[in-house]
Amino acid sequence: MAERVKNRQNISSIFFGTLITSNVDRARISRIELPELDNRFTTISAGDLFGDNVFTLFSDTMPILAKGEVLYKGQPILAIFGPDYESVNLAARETVIEYEELKSESTLFDNIKDEEETLLWGDKEELDLSSLTQVESTYQSNYTLTNNDTLVKVSAWFENETLHISVPTQWTKVLKDNVISSISNQADNVIIHPIPYAADEDEFLIIPILLSCIVANAAVKLKANVEIRANIWAATPSVTIKHTTFLTEEGKPVGEEVSYIADEGAFLFEAGEFKRQALTGLIPSYPVGYFRASVKIVHSNNPPAIFFGNMGFCDALASTELQMTKICSTIGITPTAWKKGFEGSKRKFTDYLPSLDLTPQIRLAEKIINDSNFSRKWSSYESQRGSMSLIPFTRGIGIATGFGISGFSTTFAKKTDYKAQLVCNLNNRVELYTSLPIKGNVNEIIKKLINDEPYFQESDVRIFDYSTSAIDSGPDVLSRSLGQLTKQLIPALRKLSMKAKRGQLPVSVNVDIDDKLNPCEFESCGTVGVIIETKVDNITFCPIVQEVWINARLGTIYDPKEVKSRIANSAIEALKSSGAVLSIDPVKPFKFNISLESDNTYNIASIPAAVAGCVKAAFGSSVIQCVPRLKNVTLPISASMIQNAIIRK
Repeated sequence: MAERVKNRQNISSIFFGTLITSNVDRARISRIELPELDNRFTTISAGDLFGDNVFTLFSDTMPILAKGEVLYKGQPILAIFGPDYESVNLAARETVIEYEELKSESTLFDNIKDEEETLLWGDKEELDLSSLTQVESTYQSNYTLTNNDTLVKVSAWFENETLHISVPTQWTKVLKDNVISSISNQADNVIIHPIPYAADEDEFLIIPILLSCIVANAAVKLKANVEIRANIWAATPSVTIKHTTFLTEEGKPVGEEVSYIADEGAFLFEAGEFKRQALTGLIPSYPVGYFRASVKIVHSNNPPAIFFGNMGFCDALASTELQMTKICSTIGITPTAWKKGFEGSKRKFTDYLPSLDLTPQIRLAEKIINDSNFSRKWSSYESQRGSMSLIPFTRGIGIATGFGISGFSTTFAKKTDYKAQLVCNLNNRVELYTSLPIKGNVNEIIKKLINDEPYFQESDVRIFDYSTSAIDSGPDVLSRSLGQLTKQLIPALRKLSMKAKRGQLPVSVNVDIDDKLNPCEFESCGTVGVIIETKVDNITFCPIVQEVWINARLGTIYDPKEVKSRIANSAIEALKSSGAVLSIDPVKPFKFNISLESDNTYNIASIPAAVAGCVKAAFGSSVIQCVPRLKNVTLPISASMIQNAIIRK
């Protein structure tokens, strides 16, 4: 497809474009002065769009190009197109934009409202607070903006009255809908030609849609081929999570309160789903009679943050496991003894998650506990926190266990209609049509899954992704192509085989890929245990990770090497974003130990958010044990943060 697209274009007729973005946040645009440009150049501003200057994602919106005011630094204001990139970049540098203070009554900014969502069971009034010990912790993850150094190119051109767009995108259908809305009725048809991409941070969800709308309008205005290049960014929200657990004299937890506040930036996208996923991760891994958790999302002058692989679940899980470690330190027992104390117990059934037996998580951790000699090391390092400590920092080891979730919540699924389609044709070949990018190992997993259905054991299987039909399988986020899609294929295959047996080929069935068969918002999807050993360098004060142990229990594992690679990538990214430095000590270099278990079910799980959450928790716990004066975790953990804690009296 890529070569055919390239050959259709006449290079001599291409206009090249660049974006001009705001260099301030929250301001009113008072004047835009362009350099003197000849007829080889043209500009696209909000007023030049042939249709709506609105980018829509789910039910939320933001401007394609800023008009009148900007709300975050880096917000696109206009684009300049010309004969080559050198000249348009020069014109962009010579463009002058003046701003004035934006008053508080800004309608765009201040009309963004969001309500707190809570999860509650039990009654706090029944607790005798005077006889209970309160263990408090604060988990913070700072807002981060990650810029992709690679320039992404988006091209647009007309063939007769059909507009073609070549673009890397995580959601083909929504990109197409936004392009059509932005150009109004200026094209008879719009065809999207997706380019392969790797979006570890979901960075190809927002920016490619904005760029596509801009080049589409430029193509209409210029009646020529156009392309634009821009850097892709991805933002993670700032998060503050506060836990308070109430313990009896014997150290038994009887109640807990949690407050979760997330700053999602200038525009909110699907805040309800974020809160549901966050609340699911806040459910404690130990039974309590009283529990209250609240999640609130606020906005700020930062670029909008969305998804980033977990929608709030990862940080919630990390904070929950860190609170468990804080409790263990307070009452003087090892985390392993604490977890084993709840063997046979069940996590409470809620609207967010079914009742979970905690025993599998405990037994999952036994292998890495033994392999890492965790209990002995934890007790030894913990003793350094007391009066026997000779230096204010040393080594530490941390543990975390958790479950994974895949896809969207039940509430979200009920208000959407994301589908794929299975077809059995006249040759008994099975074809899957979906707009999700099915590639690599996922492709083989789906083919194996289809051939495991008895009626289709001998069938040839073909998968048609990036379908140009009306099928919309939703965004390629939250591991939906591996987790939720494969799970929903099983009942759909049974329906297809029943139709095919009647001999009326071809036959087809729709796959409701976010359909939930249980009454809860989510269900457990794989389990993971993580142990991390860390030391603080005595010169640089950097937190150096020496060894990581991970054990994951999944359903069907078709390719253990591929699964281990995915887990390792998720763990490394989580460590890097948390401020960890991997050991290069020749005596004890960084080492990964990953083991897998399978329950031999068809529940093909993808657990990157669970891995990342447990890695953050285990790393944070190990650093706190290294530096006793560091009471709470703020990610990323920096050398200056550790140094300040060490010299603090």
